[in-house]
Amino acid sequence: MTLSMPLVSIICRSINRPELNQALESIAGQEYPSIEVVLVDALGKGSSIVPDLRQKLNLVEVSTGSQQDRSAAANLGLDNASGEFILFLDDDDFIAPAHISSLMEHFSKNQSAGVVYSSVRKVNKLGEELEEVFARDYDPVLLRRDNYIPIHAVLFSRLLLGDGCRFDESLTVFEDWDFWLQMSQFVDFTHVNKITAFYREGGDSKTTHFNSLNSDKNHPLKLARTAVLNKWVKRWTGEQLDEAFNQTERINYQKERRISSLYSELLQTKTDGENLEKSLLEQMSQLKDALFSESNEVLRVKANISELNNRLASSHKHAENLREHAESLQLTVDLIYSSKLWRLMGPIRRVLRFIKGQLNRTLVKESREHGDQERKQKDELVKDRAPSETSAFVNGNEGSKSYYREVAATRLDEFLGSSDRMVFCSETTPRVSILLVLYNQAPLTFLCLQSVKRTVPDCYELVIVDNNSDDQTGLLLERLDGVKIIKNDTNTGFVKAVNQGVNECSGRALLLLNNDAILHERAVDFALNRLDSSDDIGAVGGKILLLDGSLQEAGSQIFSDGSCAGYGRGDDPNKPEYQFCRDVDYCSGAFLLTSRELFVEMGKFDLDFAPAYYEESDFCLRLAKRNYRVVYEPKSVLTHYEFASSGGYDRAAQLQIAHKKIIQEKHSDLLIQKLKESALESRSVSRGEKILFIDDRVPHAGLGSGYPRCKEIIMLLADGGFDITFYPLTRPTEDWEDVYATLPTNIEVMLDRGIDGLENFLFERMGYYDTIIISRDHNMRFFLRATVARQELIKGIRIIYDAEAVVAPRRVLRRELLGEEVTEVEKKKLLKNEVSLATGVDRVITVSEKEASYYQSYGFEATTVLGHSLNPQPTPRDFSDRKDILFVGALRDDESPNVDSLLWFCSDIFPVLLQRNKGLRLVVVGDSSAPSLDTVKHKNIDFLGRVEDLSDIYNQARIFVAPTRFAAGIPHKIHEAASRGVPTVATGLLTAQLGWSHEEELLSADNAEDFVCQCDRLLNEKDLWSSLRTTAFAAVKRDCSPEDFKRKLFSVVNP
Repeated sequence: MTLSMPLVSIICRSINRPELNQALESIAGQEYPSIEVVLVDALGKGSSIVPDLRQKLNLVEVSTGSQQDRSAAANLGLDNASGEFILFLDDDDFIAPAHISSLMEHFSKNQSAGVVYSSVRKVNKLGEELEEVFARDYDPVLLRRDNYIPIHAVLFSRLLLGDGCRFDESLTVFEDWDFWLQMSQFVDFTHVNKITAFYREGGDSKTTHFNSLNSDKNHPLKLARTAVLNKWVKRWTGEQLDEAFNQTERINYQKERRISSLYSELLQTKTDGENLEKSLLEQMSQLKDALFSESNEVLRVKANISELNNRLASSHKHAENLREHAESLQLTVDLIYSSKLWRLMGPIRRVLRFIKGQLNRTLVKESREHGDQERKQKDELVKDRAPSETSAFVNGNEGSKSYYREVAATRLDEFLGSSDRMVFCSETTPRVSILLVLYNQAPLTFLCLQSVKRTVPDCYELVIVDNNSDDQTGLLLERLDGVKIIKNDTNTGFVKAVNQGVNECSGRALLLLNNDAILHERAVDFALNRLDSSDDIGAVGGKILLLDGSLQEAGSQIFSDGSCAGYGRGDDPNKPEYQFCRDVDYCSGAFLLTSRELFVEMGKFDLDFAPAYYEESDFCLRLAKRNYRVVYEPKSVLTHYEFASSGGYDRAAQLQIAHKKIIQEKHSDLLIQKLKESALESRSVSRGEKILFIDDRVPHAGLGSGYPRCKEIIMLLADGGFDITFYPLTRPTEDWEDVYATLPTNIEVMLDRGIDGLENFLFERMGYYDTIIISRDHNMRFFLRATVARQELIKGIRIIYDAEAVVAPRRVLRRELLGEEVTEVEKKKLLKNEVSLATGVDRVITVSEKEASYYQSYGFEATTVLGHSLNPQPTPRDFSDRKDILFVGALRDDESPNVDSLLWFCSDIFPVLLQRNKGLRLVVVGDSSAPSLDTVKHKNIDFLGRVEDLSDIYNQARIFVAPTRFAAGIPHKIHEAASRGVPTVATGLLTAQLGWSHEEELLSADNAEDFVCQCDRLLNEKDLWSSLRTTAFAAVKRDCSPEDFKRKLFSVVNP
């Protein structure tokens, strides 16, 4: 996809004023390089431009040959402008050199803003600066009362023209205010508080405050202002009007209070001035006295400084003597360390350190046994710690790890000092065998066992292999019940001990668990569920946290040289990239779940990796060679001390280096395939293409509004082997449980980034995705704003625009319903502006043939129709057992088609139906947060809110109603009602969108009287009801075939 660099069009409406050349000179002097000037000859007599200026400017001159008023001239300029961004500059105003560059800089930083404007200083007719400055921050309520933004302050995106923003040619004054009000319906304005534009007094612009017009009701500006308000009062809600009126009252009240306050301040200032004069005279007298005293003090200080200088010189000499003495002592120490006697005494010193350590351990134990008060306070602090509280201990800091060990030792001593025993499950046919290998570290083992007992459900067995521990491990094991314990005479190492312990395991699954790990709630249960979810899963690992709460690994990676890394190590474990399930190279043996039978069949751990390290990597690679998957399960969480039983970091490093060479030799055939070396690219073993899918929010089916279709697309792509990242753009915040209750767990969902984070995300993932799919027109606008000036972000990526529904015709219908006349020319412009969003994309998806024709008529031949997918499941009740009228739709926005249709039905249709059908109920399903719905209150109307499963509701409904008067796309809710066996009464608009016919698949009506009649027929005529139910059900099977839907989708993503 190739996008041009952003061009700014500056439209200058000229009536050939003398100041025109100054205005054009200010454009020629702009720091921003990519500018075109559209000069509109509003007089129709030509423009007197200095010849040199024509050479300096990228000039487009436009003239109709006749005089144009301000609005007509502005629209003429818009029609001839080519820029991605547009600014108006009247021929008597001018702008500073940094004006455009400053606005473009802030526009690119705030992707969610569609309009950016500067502050403006007023100048006199000679261009000399005056004190008045227009610098108000954006306030949408104030904008409904007054135009406070000069026209040449504003830079706006061309995309807003696609939303129908045009100058109203019935207005000759305040036309810019009306234009701002139009744009404010779609975007917020951003104020850049820098004065980079200049407004000449006495011109035609009418940026003023309406209070100045109140004295003369027939003033031309007053009449012009009334014309604008008469237009907009029909569109504003009561709440918006109330806000504007209340703000006016607040401003007047604040002005009165301010005048009163200023008068009081003036009186107080006069009194303060008199008091200040008196005080200053008194202070001058005091200062004269103080000056004489300070002179004497200065003499004393000079004498003290002289004495201190003498002492400092003496100190320097003493410091030099100490340094020479220290050097002499260091030389003596060096001679001792290098002497033969010091080396011979080495073994004796080590024995003494050992004795000292044992003595300190004994003293600590005795101190605990005698109930030292400090120990008791610490016990109280840590007594009931949950696993997550290990974040108090900072990983990698040996002092903190020591404190963690001390806490563990405290809890173990408390247990051993009591008469308690730990009793574990001892099932004869356990679901899982949990295998621990011990070598000392009894306190850590105790915490691990506590977490097993607390978090693992029944149907498990615990098997422990003790490699000849010589600490308190033996005492701990004696206090365990229901555990299989194997005691070795020597330390055989982890690998051999695991292979030995497996022989005593009888569970269907085998969990290898390090004794320095603490399980979080249901960690084992989640892993078992994942292992059981598919026969080709060979092993499952979890999300492993370090003691400080950061990530140790979210699955692990093996690179082509045999080196390994935990994905995400040190990062925040709650980030989106660690919340989804995926296939990985291997998972750490600190928590590794597999089939016991499979583990034994594969020969257990390879003894070449004894005593430890790389044994789990080898096992997982062997699984891969047998076509088994190793899966990371993010809900299985544990905290890991790390390196507790390996002899420390140094010993672990030595083992890893040696065993890495074995991996390289043994699995060279697999390692040579690992060409991708970055952590992101190698985080999954999947070979599928990577797709980024952008939509408003997580597509919960109960939301309606096209989200069920979005969900179906994503699930089919995930099942088809694609790696999917879903990016919720306008509603980026969700609860993770809700996210993965809707979407498959193997989909990455980038929460909490939103519109402002899109550009950075594309930069972070640059070159990673093969395809990007953007759904809905407004999301495409945000995508274009993020990428228009940064082509490198999407270089080589296939861009697919899922238009979902063409909204321009819907917006026209709504405006016409409100009584506004929309010309055919404007309708075509609105449609063209929306369709142009697809410029440069590789393919367009629409939901109907009609909407595909819009794109094809403008030359977009790469267009695919992808409607909806449904598996019809008719509800069983027959006609006589049903009674309700059902309405389903998202009701979040007062301006939405659903809210309009429901209000119309409730006010004009349902009351008449209720008179004819006593006891009739209207059931409304969908998010009903639109404020206007508060007016719908009737005991026979039930608002159920959002419902995920509508089976029972469909089973009770006799008819479905869709009284939609303006809409786009395909009314999928009618498809769904038909698939559940509920026939529909709909408007002609929806009937046409479906391609269905009146009295064939549904009943159709367009006015309230006819709609009542058709509903009444369907409620009471059983034969008609049965006939429509049958034909609509067949139509859904034809129009919403899952097989056709899948075939078309895959033809788009696999061209």
